Amino acid sequence: MIKIEKFLLAKRFSDSTYLALHETPAATSEYYVTDPIDAKRITWNGTSPIRIPAYYFENSARARDIWLKGCIMVPFEIITTIHARELL
Repeated sequence: MIKIEKFLLAKRFSDSTYLALHETPAATSEYYVTDPIDAKRITWNGTSPIRIPAYYFENSARARDIWLKGCIMVPFEIITTIHARELL
């Protein structure tokens, strides 16, 4: 089975990397990756307007001033191939 989904990713202008988040119940920290598959995905329906990055992430100074500084939201279509097999 093939699953096709549309996502928005936060992309930095300066080095063309994508925002990834390490999320735990206690804290969240950011890092940036070159492969969009490893980035933090925001589900997108493909028709709604794309807003500024801070709209999609927590509304905090940390998110606006550190994680998303110099970022834009970029639409991606990610295709996943799914294989299922019964475990005996």
